Formats: sequence, structure tokens, C-alpha cells
Amino acid sequence: MGWIGLGYEISSDTIRFEAISPIGPIRLTPLALIICHAPFVDSFNFLPMPSMSFDMGDRDREPFVEVDPTGRYGRYSELLGSGAVKKVYRAFDQEEGIEVAWNQVKKKHKQVSIKALKKWSRQILKGLDYLHTHEPCVIHRDLNSSNVFVNGNTGQVKIGDLGLAAIVGENHSAHSVLGTPEFMAPELYDEDYTEMIDIYSFGMCLLEMVTLELPYSECDNVVKIYKKVTSGVRPQAMNRVKDPEVKAFIEKCLAQPRARPSAADLLKDPFLIELLTKMMTMKMVARGGASGVRKNVGPHVLRANACIVA
Repeated sequence: MGWIGLGYEISSDTIRFEAISPIGPIRLTPLALIICHAPFVDSFNFLPMPSMSFDMGDRDREPFVEVDPTGRYGRYSELLGSGAVKKVYRAFDQEEGIEVAWNQVKKKHKQVSIKALKKWSRQILKGLDYLHTHEPCVIHRDLNSSNVFVNGNTGQVKIGDLGLAAIVGENHSAHSVLGTPEFMAPELYDEDYTEMIDIYSFGMCLLEMVTLELPYSECDNVVKIYKKVTSGVRPQAMNRVKDPEVKAFIEKCLAQPRARPSAADLLKDPFLIELLTKMMTMKMVARGGASGVRKNVGPHVLRANACIVA
């Protein structure tokens, strides 16, 4: 059965998606929303209203009060109902040509824990490793926090929007200049790059998650971003990363192409392995078998095993 609804949650330039299925809600939330740059997030959940009829001429004359970022849904000023945490407005789905209910929910998202960031990072890197080791190799080319989706029910992360992806040959080289400026690697502008540009973009995603600030937000136009990126100047947001381990991990992702680790290498980095080791230890404790491991297996072996499991 197909989806019977689609929703968005918005905070300034960020979006949250929510699909409503016959078996219940499934949240697919772009990281851009979870790391929103404002303390409040407005949630919009669009549900079809088949019982409502409309006249195209009336709709043309009635202006939208608000339009979602995709341009698909428009909200009217008519309030259908409200509660303690939600308001429901009449809206219109311009693609399907039907009226829908626009549910607006107020939520708070102040920050994301380092533990959550590490979990998301591992899953993003696993996705990149899959693309990069695929035969033939696939370069995403537009990885940013709006193209990474988190299932709010399970915490599962998916990389989406492969519209600009490139399938490359044995030399793993591509040449077109495209992407989102704040997340584009410097070598991309030279029109000769490999899948390592995705690692750079991942580093910028992580920087945004940590600082709650879009990279190069100090620049007011694309030209200024281009000059800083090609000159090797880091975003000012890097100065706001206080944790030395986090900063060092981000710097690895932003290194020169030949020094930049692959997704597989980053998955083995101590910054992420530490979390995996703790998770494995907790599972062993829960099963009552951790004590034997501590006696017979040293921490380095456990870490090595964690690498294999990953």
C-alpha cells in the first residue's frame, strides 16, 4: 500500500518530513531540521481531506498565507481547529489538486548530543562506503544536512537525493561543477575530483551538527564562499568547536584529497570506535557475559573486533 500522506516540519530554512502510512507514522527528518538554528520548530503534517470539494476559480482567488519549501503545499488562513500543542489549517496540495489539513505543532530542539552525532555519523559513513565501493563507484556530489534523513521512530539514517550523483569509471574521476556551495570540496571547483568530495561534505555536515550553524554563514554570497573554500580558509564555525576530538575528526574530513580518509577508514577512527566499543560492552553486560571478556580479552582486541563487526 502506498503512503496516504506526507508532512514537513520547518524551522527557517530547515525541513522535517513525516510520512503517514496505513500502519502508522514514519518520520524521515533531514539533519538540517534536527540541528535547526532556532530553538523552536514548527511541524506541519499534511493529511488529505477527500470530503472537501473546491472550485479552481475560488482557489485562484484565495491567496496562500504560507507555502512549504517544496512549493507543493499552500496554507490558507482558515483555522479548522486547535489544541494545546497543535493548530490545524486548511491547505491545498498543488500537485494532487486536493485540499489537505495543515497540522502545525510547536516543538523544541536546542541541541543534539555527541552520542547521537556519533551514531548518525557512523550510519552516514556506512552509506557513503556503500556508494563509494559499489561497482561502479557512485559519487553523491550533493551531500548536505538536508539530504540526510533520520527515522524518528528508530533513529535509522538514510542518505537521499541522488539527483546529482555520478557513476564513475575505474579512475573514480568526475568533472562537473555542481552541489551546495557551503558543502562543496575545493577540488570540485577544479573540475577534477573523486568520491573524496563526499567525505569533505560529510565533514561540513558534522560541523553544522556540532555548532548548529551553516558552514560559511559569515559569507553573504556564493562568490565569497568560493574564495574561502578554494583558498583553504575554514568556516568561522570551526572556531566554535570546543571538543578537541570532534574538531580533529572534522579536520580529517576536510583535509587535502590525498590525505582525506575514506569512509571505511573513518568508520575505524577512534572517535567512532569508542562509541561502538561502549555499545558492545553494554550489550555483553546485559547478556551477563561481559566479565569473561574483560578477563580474557584486552581492550585492543575488543576494539579490533568492533572494527570487524562495523
